Amino acid sequence: MTDNVPDDAEALGRALTALGIVCTVEVRGRLAILVGDAAEDVHPFGEPAERERALRAAAAHGFTHVAVELRAVPRATGEARAEDRRAALSRA
Repeated sequence: MTDNVPDDAEALGRALTALGIVCTVEVRGRLAILVGDAAEDVHPFGEPAERERALRAAAAHGFTHVAVELRAVPRATGEARAEDRRAALSRA
């Protein structure tokens, strides 16, 4: 980390993968957005201990906040409900 700018998304992605959390990391300033392409990718965040591990990894890479983006799963009608697109925000 230099000049209060977090390390790159790839470094955090590698750290999360080492923890068993498979996702893509997008960066918005000091916010790390963890994007899973399938429900099982974000499943670890159902457990407080796993969320804490992800937050610690993000903080170690200079991020102050973490969001988990939940991709909408198409319904039989092809429509996603608004609540399917909501994401939680946690502070590191």
